[in-house]
Amino acid sequence: MAVDDADEVLQHRAKPGEGQVFLGTAGAPPIGPGAEQLLHVYRLSEPALSELPLDQLLDELLVRTKEILGVDTVAILLVDEDGKELVARAAKGLEEEVERGIRIPIAGGFAGRIAAERTPIFIADVDHAEILNPILREKRVRSLLGVPLILDGRAVGVIHVGTLEPREFTNDNAALLQVVAARAAPAIERAGLRVAHDDRLQARTDQLIRTIKSSLDRTAAAELWGDLLADLESSGVDRVLLACTDLNVVSGTAATSLPIVDATRRLAEATVREWLRGSGSEPGRT
Repeated sequence: MAVDDADEVLQHRAKPGEGQVFLGTAGAPPIGPGAEQLLHVYRLSEPALSELPLDQLLDELLVRTKEILGVDTVAILLVDEDGKELVARAAKGLEEEVERGIRIPIAGGFAGRIAAERTPIFIADVDHAEILNPILREKRVRSLLGVPLILDGRAVGVIHVGTLEPREFTNDNAALLQVVAARAAPAIERAGLRVAHDDRLQARTDQLIRTIKSSLDRTAAAELWGDLLADLESSGVDRVLLACTDLNVVSGTAATSLPIVDATRRLAEATVREWLRGSGSEPGRT
């Protein structure tokens, strides 16, 4: 469903950005971390989640997010291949958003502006804000909070939550939602990468992992890693995404022109960074 159909359900034509508030740039600082907040961060960044297939991971993250933040709706939208629109990918409480293929232009409306600005946005009253997604009004969602899914400095999507009753979302809420985004973004990117299967490269990778696990001698593993990188370079691979923690022990042992992204490390860094922001230890945006 195209967003042009939303005109039929809009109560009024809101101006661009109307009713939208950037979080983390003004107002009272977030409250200090407590035991409950720490538990929430752990539940949203639990290492075992990375072992799940993408659909199961997103489903589990949405369920936990809905419960922890006490919201009625939660949805993930991803940037399409052309980089011009957001497409609904997974949802709880807004399943129709996925079923009807809702698409939102980048920089347009609530989700589109989050992706363009790459910062959290809060809407206190949907009825008095620029909203392009008609389902939000159909479901009578009153308040919204959304954050971008960031990977390598670029927005790959948006996750937003909503309530059927008016609610004032806080910087702490935004920080927790950003933990979810930090967990989801690498997994989504992995699933979206073009993978050229090669039995020889797969055999090399399997041999490398077996060597790492079975021996304390890293020399042989480092040599296998160097050979694998050389094969990857000659195969026209654009970059390497490390999703297996076993490979961390050799990832820096060989020179290569390929960009290497350590998904586990990126997630840990993002989690710590957002936690420090949420605790007030780091100035700037939440």
